[in-house]
Amino acid sequence: MNRILLDQGLPRSTAKILGVEGWDVLHTGDIGLSIASDREIIELIEKIWPKIQTQLEKGALVTITEKSIRVRKIPLADME
Repeated sequence: MNRILLDQGLPRSTAKILGVEGWDVLHTGDIGLSIASDREIIELIEKIWPKIQTQLEKGALVTITEKSIRVRKIPLADME
């Protein structure tokens, strides 16, 4: 699955359109970063990446807010 974070330069409707196409998409405006600079967004990702990298690589869903990081394990079936 393709996972991306859309910057505020793109309309929020883009996230909805890509979601329909099967992408896992978040818009910065949907997570409280609508006026954040690119540097602030990158710093957020760099700060939390060590905490979530292993779980994401295993297919987990991670939700991040200002107060918490929530990791949900998603059962994945072998597609071979």
